[in-house]
Amino acid sequence: MRFQKERERNSMRNNCKRGLVFTAIGVLACLGFVSVASASVVNTISESPCTGAGSLGVTVGATYINWLPDTGSGTAGCIAVGSGTTMSYGAGTPLVIGTQGTILDLSSLTPSPSVNNFMVFTIGSTTLDFVLTGLGPGSSNTICTSLAVGASCSALVGSPFILTNEGGTTTLVSLPANGQVTDNGGASWSSWSGAFSAVISNETASQIQGIIGANGSVTSTQGGNFTASVVPEPASMTLLGAGLIAIAMAARKRRRA
Repeated sequence: MRFQKERERNSMRNNCKRGLVFTAIGVLACLGFVSVASASVVNTISESPCTGAGSLGVTVGATYINWLPDTGSGTAGCIAVGSGTTMSYGAGTPLVIGTQGTILDLSSLTPSPSVNNFMVFTIGSTTLDFVLTGLGPGSSNTICTSLAVGASCSALVGSPFILTNEGGTTTLVSLPANGQVTDNGGASWSSWSGAFSAVISNETASQIQGIIGANGSVTSTQGGNFTASVVPEPASMTLLGAGLIAIAMAARKRRRA
């Protein structure tokens, strides 16, 4: 009789363990299905100016950015998908290198609350809308004179631009940026982040600081690299929460048994 009861208890423990495993697998499977079903824009994009007549790159002042070449609208520049891009959208369609898009000029370096259609690529009936929600942060150091090679500063307090001494009279100007990107404006969205960058070969960080501080501007070629990743939807979080509750309840029953 004692052995019979022991076998029954062992059987109940094993059933509880199997229940925990199956519950966990079910939750992971559901999360995986939701992630795949809702996946839109993921992986990396390399951005560069469109080729063509006129100036290429960007003009930067203390409080504004104008992207070049101009699209003719007066409010946006032309950009293209560069080599090294691994970004895909929809159900995994790759973003083709050479695809052209637009990027909005900025009259304020503090996007608030956000800048919709900041970077836009239209491929057939599909539109990738990169919404800008943040720039920077820049460097807390605003002393740009006598920078060591590899050291950085910002021209003004609160400026999102980072000036890095690359040696000699070469300065790397970088602009961290982040936001959200949607595939055809759908409910599912991804977060993106990275930085624009420009190499200025004939001006030091101190010289650039002096130009910007005197309300001048600098113009240079530019490029950017950004990574997008899918943000869990509320449905995914609900499934995860339900799964964790189920696992906790099963564990509680096992302890009672």
